[in-house]
Amino acid sequence: PRAMIGLDQTFRQATASIGDVVSMVITVENRTDSIRVDNVRVVESPPASLDFASGDGVTFDGRTVGWNAGTLAPGASRSTTVRFVVNSRESKGWARVTGNAAGLAESGDDVSAGPVVASIRIDNEEIGIEGVILGEPAPITVEEGLALEFDTPSKKVEFWSDQLAAKGFD
Repeated sequence: PRAMIGLDQTFRQATASIGDVVSMVITVENRTDSIRVDNVRVVESPPASLDFASGDGVTFDGRTVGWNAGTLAPGASRSTTVRFVVNSRESKGWARVTGNAAGLAESGDDVSAGPVVASIRIDNEEIGIEGVILGEPAPITVEEGLALEFDTPSKKVEFWSDQLAAKGFD
């Protein structure tokens, strides 16, 4: 029998926007039942729209994410998680991370898997000034050149005074 490894990678989120931290789970598996695979290494290539944030047991060289998954016994698998921050380089579309895995079977054969692609939809649509504010109305004064800021659970939103004035808010 020949040694075989498999590689799977999946984003935990389906959609993300600028500033969001997204997690990708990477799993490498020895798909044989009798041959050990040593020195298993996974290399991931994220697009420019995702900035590397952190990862469990991984390295980042400025371009690729590397993970030394070690030795996989027959039928064994190992997983890690990599986190990225969505930046503004992609306003709308898909961010695709391409991964490859390689190792050395105890039989001396090189084994590999990939390329495998994990995709996440990026939606960096600008937030509009129109909306509904619930609660008692209260005057808001924003001096020229200053910003009105508020935080939401996932991002900070700010409007500059000239944007508010353009919409009829003084």
